[in-house]
Amino acid sequence: MQNNNNQHIKNFFNFLKEKDDKNIPFEVKFTTFPHMITNKDVEILKYDFDPFIRANIFNRIKKREERFIVVQTFGMVSPSLALAYSKYIGWIFIDIEGNISVKDIDFSVFKKTTNGCYLKALNTYLNSIQKIFSYNDIHFVDDLIVSPFNYYKRVFTYPKLINVNLNGQPEPDFKPKNVIEKNIQKNTVEFLNEVNKYGCYDNK
Repeated sequence: MQNNNNQHIKNFFNFLKEKDDKNIPFEVKFTTFPHMITNKDVEILKYDFDPFIRANIFNRIKKREERFIVVQTFGMVSPSLALAYSKYIGWIFIDIEGNISVKDIDFSVFKKTTNGCYLKALNTYLNSIQKIFSYNDIHFVDDLIVSPFNYYKRVFTYPKLINVNLNGQPEPDFKPKNVIEKNIQKNTVEFLNEVNKYGCYDNK
């Protein structure tokens, strides 16, 4: 049935183009006529659209359970990737086909810093390299990468500071230097204990 609908759409726009020499709408070209996409079309999609309109186009290009709310301009961190936001995953990196990807990301950009752009990129990276956890408002406490808003799949949220390693995993195995870090370690263990209630989890 879906194939028949797609064919009817193709026939309709082909008819308009032949009859009135009307160009096929941009969104329709990407979703129904991929063979007609030019390099200029790709550049327009990557750089010229409002982030909300770009998100809607990507939602049509790639059917997925998680719909994008925002897709930023490509090239903010890597020329081949854009930052995209969805309700349950949070910020992730996607490629031009709408797939989650961290290809060509310069890992040296992720260093201890208070720079908001870098921290957002780090947050996005940690959400993109694994599919179990989602983090929000990643920042540093001394040498620890911490997240105050944490999500385990869609099962539950945990609104306390936990430690996260560069593999995107909660990491309780560190030596606390002070009371704040002891609490972060305690929270991280508590978070993982909650996760284990929903099935075996190994962060190694």
